[in-house]
Amino acid sequence: MTLKPSAIDPPATAPLRARRPKLGGSNPTFRIFRFEWRNLLAERALWVAGALFAVLIAYAFGNGLQVLTSQQDRVEVLVAERESELGELKSRLESLQSNGEAIDEDAADFYSQGYWGYPAVLTPTPLAVLSVGQSDLQPNYSVVAIVSKQRQLSDKYGLENPLGLLVGRFDLAFLVIYLLPLAILALTYDLVSGERENGTLAMSLSQPVRLARLVAAKAVFRSAIPIAAVLALTLALLAASGLGAGWRQLAWGLPLWAVVVAAYGAFWAALSVFVNSLGRSSASNAVTLAAAWLALVLVIPQLLSISASMAYPMPARTELVSAIREEALDLRRDAKQLMAEFYGEHPELRPEGFDESQPDAGDVFMLIQADNVRRAAPIEQRYNAQLARQQGLVNRLRFLSPAVAAQEALNDIAGTDSARYQRFRTQTESFRLRWFEHFIPRVIDRRAFQAEAVDAIPRFRFEEEPIGDRSGRIGLGLLAAVLPASLLAGISRRRLSRYPVQG
Repeated sequence: MTLKPSAIDPPATAPLRARRPKLGGSNPTFRIFRFEWRNLLAERALWVAGALFAVLIAYAFGNGLQVLTSQQDRVEVLVAERESELGELKSRLESLQSNGEAIDEDAADFYSQGYWGYPAVLTPTPLAVLSVGQSDLQPNYSVVAIVSKQRQLSDKYGLENPLGLLVGRFDLAFLVIYLLPLAILALTYDLVSGERENGTLAMSLSQPVRLARLVAAKAVFRSAIPIAAVLALTLALLAASGLGAGWRQLAWGLPLWAVVVAAYGAFWAALSVFVNSLGRSSASNAVTLAAAWLALVLVIPQLLSISASMAYPMPARTELVSAIREEALDLRRDAKQLMAEFYGEHPELRPEGFDESQPDAGDVFMLIQADNVRRAAPIEQRYNAQLARQQGLVNRLRFLSPAVAAQEALNDIAGTDSARYQRFRTQTESFRLRWFEHFIPRVIDRRAFQAEAVDAIPRFRFEEEPIGDRSGRIGLGLLAAVLPASLLAGISRRRLSRYPVQG
């Protein structure tokens, strides 16, 4: 029987001439990469799984794009409609004033404009397409006006599916946190055990390469495939969607997004290498890694949420509404006293012959609304303070689960984190007080509404948090993945140096 030449030794009849080195040359790491790539190309099941993974990435991006587009359209319409109304009003007033005609007070007076109000909106960032975060739970607009605020406490533009709110949106952040680890673990759970069970481990180590280097190279190559797929498809979909046109707004966020995704994937690759270094079977590795995924991605985050709720219980929203309503009732009973206090603070606005026993109903209504906002502020501050304590506890305990740390970091990058919405609520309340301070003296003084008064109406402008503060929180999220990954890699290297190749 004629033996075929081996894949390692060239045929004896081969001419002795210099050969062009193949890709990677004599570098063992590149040879490992090339060998792994050939193995993956030969696995048809991996191609099917890869295609499904790509479809899920596109689907997740589409979900995020749908949420982002609806939110952008919502706030743009609110502001555009109000500005259009004010622009038309100004043009009409300028025309009436230039012709010396009388102004229709029903449509052009300070009370009516204060009543219609102005929308305070939180415009989503382009990166919100990557992580819905808190944006489907937190309202991103509030119409500030001289009306009762009670109806706005639970007001939301449109209705959401309650089940969808409970489970969460299937966006790219969801895919990264939940499915990317599964893809990495599926490719790396048998790095050592698979070769040992197939009887090829000793042959692989006959080459001039250490086991630790062999396993590290295989882990890096295999885990880089799903990570690169997520990042590359994200960039391609961003460019195709048109959101990539605003690269200036994405310039700082996209690199951070890529770093967080890579660091999170590196943690799961390091965990898989550590489990492989224990010397167990492939089946045992798969069960151990599945249990680790279940604990770190599902169980611990739920326990953190429950612990935060138990440590700092939130008052019921109905209690907040009831407390504000009681304050409003008290103010209605003290209407005369409220009017007297106002004229005591603004004696220049007190009309001649004012009868304190019969104050103007409209003036009293405005003062009640303004004072109601001031009295309700401490109640809402207590509610928001409790919410901040819960979030602070989760931030301190994020190192217990890289999944929690990565999710918080991705939300921070996308601008859908709870801190940004809390900042929006705080600025909205400040704008509400400024709105009352602007309109109440002008209404009570019965000032004439002129064209120039339109430009003087307060406008809401949201002030973003300094990038340095947000980057600090993102950095902590990175540490929560990088530190345990480094620790696991160090332990695995020592264990693999003593790994029994035979048996």
